Amino acid sequence: MRIAPAFLVSVMIASLAFAGDEAPSGAFLSGNQSVYINGAQVTTSSMAVMVGDVVQTKNDGLAQMTSAGSTAILQSNTILRFQRGGIAIDRGTVSIGTGNGSSVFARDFRITPTSSSWTQFDVVRANGVIQILARKNNLTVSCGTGSPTVLKEGQQLSRDDGPSCGLAAKGSGAPAAAKGPILTSATAEKGGLVVGGGIVAWAIFQADDPVSPFIP
Repeated sequence: MRIAPAFLVSVMIASLAFAGDEAPSGAFLSGNQSVYINGAQVTTSSMAVMVGDVVQTKNDGLAQMTSAGSTAILQSNTILRFQRGGIAIDRGTVSIGTGNGSSVFARDFRITPTSSSWTQFDVVRANGVIQILARKNNLTVSCGTGSPTVLKEGQQLSRDDGPSCGLAAKGSGAPAAAKGPILTSATAEKGGLVVGGGIVAWAIFQADDPVSPFIP
């Protein structure tokens, strides 16, 4: 699946237009005709999303959601809930660019920037695995009662999408940061590559430093 250049331009413009520092209570959603809010198809160029709303992209869906200080790109076959402080992903692939510390919640995991500096990261929840990539600046990954793990820029983490922070069958302890490709499934890898292109585009307008690429 390829993202149309015109769509990427609209993503970048919107991310600038709604920048801010306060925790968002609402967002704006745009996408193609395969995007739904609370089960209703999105039929206009931009629709409001409120706390508690569920957003879904179908097989050929692609969406961009912008709130105060944060922008997210949702790939196809993604379901998430918008909430105060960030979004909760039920399945799929989402890329976040945030300057206000917005979090992504995936099962028992909470993924949060370590600072208010512009931070970019990807979260994939698919095929029984949760995968996280810190593209620009550092993240903390919290799960359970253990100490949070710091995921540094360019680092990646992968854990089973299961109880006990995905470690039930692997022993105890906090998730460890790991270098190297994490997008191992065909679907996740394809989604990750497309998402990466969108985030690189954001970086041109949001920061002077280039986005860190995948570590080979």
